[in-house]
Amino acid sequence: MHNDTGERRSRGSRPRRLLGAVGLAGVMLASLLVGTADGIPATAATTTTPGPLWPTGDWLATLNFYRAQAGLAPVGNSASRSAGAAAHAKYQVLNNAISESEDPAKPGYSAAGNAAAAVGNLAIGDARAALPAATDVESLFTAPQSAVSMLETDLESVGYGAFTDASRTGYQWSSVLDVGGYTGDYAEADYPVMFPGEGAVVPLTRLDASEQPNALESCPPSYSATKDGDGFPIVGAPIVVVWSPTADPEVTGSTLTKRGEGALEHCLVDVDSYVFLVPKSPLVPSKTYDVTVTVDGHDIAWSFSVSQRPPYWTGWDIVRGVGGGEGYSGYILDGWGGIHPYGVSPTLSGGPYWKGWDIARGVTVKGTKGYVLDGWGGLHKLGGAAAATGGPYWRNWDIARGVDAKSNLAGGVVVDGWGGLHAFGNTSGLSFAGAPYWTGWDIVRDVALNPAGSGGWTLDGWGGIHAWGGAPQVKGGPYWKGWDIAQGLKVDTDGKNGFVVDGWGGLHPFKIG
Repeated sequence: MHNDTGERRSRGSRPRRLLGAVGLAGVMLASLLVGTADGIPATAATTTTPGPLWPTGDWLATLNFYRAQAGLAPVGNSASRSAGAAAHAKYQVLNNAISESEDPAKPGYSAAGNAAAAVGNLAIGDARAALPAATDVESLFTAPQSAVSMLETDLESVGYGAFTDASRTGYQWSSVLDVGGYTGDYAEADYPVMFPGEGAVVPLTRLDASEQPNALESCPPSYSATKDGDGFPIVGAPIVVVWSPTADPEVTGSTLTKRGEGALEHCLVDVDSYVFLVPKSPLVPSKTYDVTVTVDGHDIAWSFSVSQRPPYWTGWDIVRGVGGGEGYSGYILDGWGGIHPYGVSPTLSGGPYWKGWDIARGVTVKGTKGYVLDGWGGLHKLGGAAAATGGPYWRNWDIARGVDAKSNLAGGVVVDGWGGLHAFGNTSGLSFAGAPYWTGWDIVRDVALNPAGSGGWTLDGWGGIHAWGGAPQVKGGPYWKGWDIAQGLKVDTDGKNGFVVDGWGGLHPFKIG
């Protein structure tokens, strides 16, 4: 994410040592919709910061999500640090400049703001640069020097604040992330920290080149040759390795490979206690990357994947289901039948599509095959699945609400709006005992089977998840009392984790058992 006509300044920096550009020859030391091409119009499907996989509207959850992708513990929001951050953000706009300290003689000075200025990741720009808080914090992880400040093992508390005044000339928006809440209690054994870490799945594809000091100043000029409409270079998101603040490792090389496609040209920059790799081209969603960094005579090697973001339609209750994938991957179904892969899930072929008709009601995907449920109970093949046999059908009555199938797609269950469970195919061993039922109240929104196919869970419109057939109870998860906004339910194959999707596309995790 980039700031129009503005800049970012990271919390401190150290002199960088150029290792050079890494080329293909080695180290040189010195939302597709299925069923129609049209899909839901892009003007209506405005993607914003996604749900809790990439949290909606919550800057702290966003920060902690990305720390988790490096294997780090969450941090807390310090009210005093956030107040200071907000004060300094206002000071920067009032004085039309980015500033690492405050002058008592200038408008907006405060002791709290001055303290935040000294330990903050700072941003400033015109009104076009103003970002939602979660998006703003997320973008810091694509600016390597700012990212390092959020990836220390002893970071315990942070604060965030922003200020906008579109009526002003010059700079109109500013934000500050105070990252001064370090404890000093760290161990060498806690390092190195890699970001994105081993097995991480992140939606970050491109470097935030608005950061100062310039992350590309040690890279060859060709890395700054291709620019976007705001004049920022178009290169890949940084890959960071952080050692303890007192370490000074000897880094002698690196490799970066797009799995199955070969080595990638990148620039390796050493900053004493951390290094970062900048791929010459943006990273590609649904791809896995293998990294090695050679330090003190041995290789650190790991892999991560780049994910597609889930779709998100702010204020439009158009999502009707979720299924497939594991963890941070899967498929979201919209009301017209569009299937939207997210995470690292591949695009599926086939499937129904009803342009302009909100009649799709549920989806189940096992591997790359599955079914889409319509409101009358019809099950439509997806990804080359065999035709489903049996099952309910209510012609001209939009009452079917959700579907799930066994792992082999041999059978499954459809749930109606009142909670009635209706089997299709082979459902031997499946018990409906204890399933909820609301006579005459169309409040049920989806159903999910446990991995054994012996029981499952029913989702109501408020987000309540009801176990039946011997399935364990869930922990956590969303709940919107009195608001019929929950729309889909999926459970991972380990039977320990699941997700609820709301009508706008927000994804909300929960635990099982």
